[in-house]
Amino acid sequence: MLLSIDRNYRYLYFNTAHSDVMKRVYHTDIAVGMDILTCITLEHDRNAARANYDRTLGGESHTSVRTYGADESSYFESHLNPILDENNQVVGATAMARDITQRLRDQEALRYSEERYRQLFEMESDTVLMLDWETGRFMEYNGAALRMYGYTKEEFGTIRHSDLSAEPPVTGLSIRNKETVVPLRLHRKKDGTIFPVEIACSYFEYQGHQVLVAAIRDITERVRSDERLVELNHKLYALNEHIQTVQERERIAIARDIHDDIGQSITVLKLDVEWILCRIPDAGQDVFERLHEMLLSVDQLTSKVQRIAADLRPPLLDQMGLVAAVEWQVSEFSKRSGLECFMMLNEDIDPLEEQLATTVMRIVQEALTNIARHSGATEVSVSLCKKDGNLILEISDNGCGIAPEQINSVKAYGMIGMQERARICRGKLEIGGEPGGGTILQLTVPLGVLP
Repeated sequence: MLLSIDRNYRYLYFNTAHSDVMKRVYHTDIAVGMDILTCITLEHDRNAARANYDRTLGGESHTSVRTYGADESSYFESHLNPILDENNQVVGATAMARDITQRLRDQEALRYSEERYRQLFEMESDTVLMLDWETGRFMEYNGAALRMYGYTKEEFGTIRHSDLSAEPPVTGLSIRNKETVVPLRLHRKKDGTIFPVEIACSYFEYQGHQVLVAAIRDITERVRSDERLVELNHKLYALNEHIQTVQERERIAIARDIHDDIGQSITVLKLDVEWILCRIPDAGQDVFERLHEMLLSVDQLTSKVQRIAADLRPPLLDQMGLVAAVEWQVSEFSKRSGLECFMMLNEDIDPLEEQLATTVMRIVQEALTNIARHSGATEVSVSLCKKDGNLILEISDNGCGIAPEQINSVKAYGMIGMQERARICRGKLEIGGEPGGGTILQLTVPLGVLP
């Protein structure tokens, strides 16, 4: 808006913008020659205008910012200058004004936004840093950052991101690559303490700078918990391995005792019954029948004892090796279950480490037991071979199959036992199949890695 007045406050000139404002704010139609103070109908506005124009008519150029109107909701910035005649005498005043209401509202909104940002910035429990991407200097940092790293505000303003990192080259590369999620980094406090952190970053332009904003969390306790958990798992694995070893030794001892002690006692009993038969030739028919039944029971008992001993520890495993033991186990399974079994066993597998041979044998036994109990299969295939430095066992059936939730069930103790045996031998056990499509078990164990 532009206007000029004489020393008596009368209009010499005004533009349309000023005329529109006077009509809108004061409901006055103005004209050249009219007294501007008379046209301003609100007393407090008129008094303010008089004070401004008197300063200007007194020879002073100045700028004024104030509200106008009944609701005082509009702000105007006015630049007032005196009009001089040829003798440098003040004969009037000019005013150039503009409505700055929206600018002031924007500034207030920005101030409020920055205040809220600062409050949120300081309220954040995690460390928050704003970093100049080019210089590596910190532009902003909250109280959590000062507490985490142990620096004062003055010190923080002088250091770079490399001063906080215990691995500066890696940190520098992450920043150059603009990584947004860093799950683990090692940072250093002012006192030299190194600790693990996780970082979430964002990159954008702020006040003419390319900046990085990082939220940093100290994960020392989490890392310690993870380390304790890993240590505990190692101990559990070692304990389980020891239990498996002790269990196998006990099975061998029990199988030997059954075979030697009980087996010998049964043999003596059979010989005694045969001796009695030879010594009482004139006994009645019922006596002979009863003695022959006793011999038959003794033979059946002998078979049961041999089977129990073999289940505890197949004698062929120690005498002739894994291939012979697996062949015998599958043949016995076929006889007992009535399932048709197919075998493909490479003879060049033996000799193997005792622990590995035992592991494979136990997995074969458990797998065949599961087939008999759950599969409803009519055919079973077993293969055992060497390939690319690995021992590979594969057992499949044409039964009802298995669902993933059955494989991963916490109550599938047989599955868990086989997986643990495979792990002890540094191997991998995979079980797959679909409902109605049969099941396949594959064990892969690297050779020559066991002590």
